[in-house]
Amino acid sequence: MNDIDVRIASDQEARACLALLPEVNGAPVELLIARRDGAFAGAGALSWQSWSDPAGLPMAIHVVPDHRRRGVGRRLLQVAADLAAEETDGLWSFAPVAQGGEGAQFLRGAGAVAWRTRHYFEASVEALLSEVGPRAGCLRG
Repeated sequence: MNDIDVRIASDQEARACLALLPEVNGAPVELLIARRDGAFAGAGALSWQSWSDPAGLPMAIHVVPDHRRRGVGRRLLQVAADLAAEETDGLWSFAPVAQGGEGAQFLRGAGAVAWRTRHYFEASVEALLSEVGPRAGCLRG
């Protein structure tokens, strides 16, 4: 048996959903709860505020590790897409997703494409000052 039920979370279930989705805490979201064979399996959040052009609604999904790779994430994504179908052109990730992580693999597998990327750099303070210091001095002069 592999019964996956996804629905809008009740007020009592919202606390469990928010525990899985700390990035949406305080944001105006519709919370979804997923149960697999009756057990709490994951949560989703859909914001009704568009962040970009073309219009897209931010969403977040988290599946409890013991329930991953069993269709829970896809079902959460499907229900969120169904809810948003008449309201927007697409769904965007609520927070950045690491390119090589499980979240990115899931999203690519579900048909999502990377829209914007962020790069993070690391350097020692000494190396930065040796490069930036002389140039900054020229700008001040």
